[in-house]
Amino acid sequence: MSVSEYDYQTESGCLSVKLHLVDKDQAEDEMGPTNMLPYPGISELKNKSELVRAVLAELVGTLLLVLVGCGSCIGGDQFEAGIQLDDQSNVVRIAFCFGLTVAALAQTIGHVSGCHVNPAVTLGLIIGRKIGMIKGALYAVAQCVGAICGAALLKVSVPEAMRGADTLGGTALGSRVTTGQAVATEMVITMVLLLV
Repeated sequence: MSVSEYDYQTESGCLSVKLHLVDKDQAEDEMGPTNMLPYPGISELKNKSELVRAVLAELVGTLLLVLVGCGSCIGGDQFEAGIQLDDQSNVVRIAFCFGLTVAALAQTIGHVSGCHVNPAVTLGLIIGRKIGMIKGALYAVAQCVGAICGAALLKVSVPEAMRGADTLGGTALGSRVTTGQAVATEMVITMVLLLV
């Protein structure tokens, strides 16, 4: 994937030429017949070391997001009352933990892979033609493996007596929430995530 740009200006500044050279495979990927459908992204696979680094960054990033984010859902004293004033602070703690983890990951691995750390984000970027289908599929597999490894590390490292250890930060439907409502809510929340 070689892209080269050259700028040339005359001494007087009257003439300015900008030349943008693009690899033929990349041009075919990006400028397909309809330019609306996702592209295969074969040119993204040419630099193997860069691809491996990006896939490993997605794996480690998703592992850390699950480990730290879901780990923030666990904790507290098992002898606490069911409803306390500090339950609201738990919700804020969890939200801050996920947000700060994503921000830290964006700074550390964003330049390597784009810091998708979520297959839904990767799918959105494939559909939006920001990443090729093949590289996106590799990202999604790495993200799933990373999430499983993060959950396994969390399971091994959390004592069973700790509050929330039985669910490990997993989500469940509320008592009066139907499956359809849950799916609709997740679709809207994921749409907002992708738009942001």
